[in-house]
Amino acid sequence: MADWKEKLTDLFEKQSEEKQNQKIKPDTATKKLQQKGDEFLCSVVDPALRDLAAELYKYERKACTFGGSKLSREMEVRFQNRVEFRYVMNVYTGAIKITVHTSYQARYQSGREEQGEAMIMKDGKQADIADITRDDIIDNFMKQYIVRETPCSC
Repeated sequence: MADWKEKLTDLFEKQSEEKQNQKIKPDTATKKLQQKGDEFLCSVVDPALRDLAAELYKYERKACTFGGSKLSREMEVRFQNRVEFRYVMNVYTGAIKITVHTSYQARYQSGREEQGEAMIMKDGKQADIADITRDDIIDNFMKQYIVRETPCSC
């Protein structure tokens, strides 16, 4: 089997060609869902996170918001140059539905860390993106932020 290197080259070149041939552009429905998710982040999530950041600033917290990817937003809350809380909101687009998912990472005064995930709920069900408001975003953030032991007072 002296030609094993050639066989590997042939194998990977063939796989590379197949991947190039399989590249599919997102269909119109998927693009519309992605656009709807982007509009939601810009018109609902961003203003909510800005309002939270402004309010946290009053309590000596520096809250920075940024986009982790095209369909996500992240907020990092710092106190005395230490990250005490990180909140992430992701919008996932499927074939026919958009899902909003949140996660957080908290650092306690004791040094312990905790992570969690949540969905925004309405009437006991996962909320539809069209029904989620700025206040729902703030409420979801607050539920995660207040659950912590106590804010860091390092």
